[in-house]
Amino acid sequence: MIDWAAFLLVAITSLVGACVVVIVAALGIRLYEHGSVAQKLGGSSGRVSLVLARVLFGFCGAVVLFGVYLIVPAFH
Repeated sequence: MIDWAAFLLVAITSLVGACVVVIVAALGIRLYEHGSVAQKLGGSSGRVSLVLARVLFGFCGAVVLFGVYLIVPAFH
């Protein structure tokens, strides 16, 4: 018998998690682009944007590695 409540919980969690990772990655790409352009123009906000972009990329990488950890049973 299928536990539909558990199935729905996994489906919603997966959808929300995927959306969060995509939004954070897109924001990181946007900040990276802004930072590189601002540095070329000599602005001081370029360095802050690049640091924030790298932090967001690191967050995405950590989420992906955690997902791999949860999927691969040899890591437990």
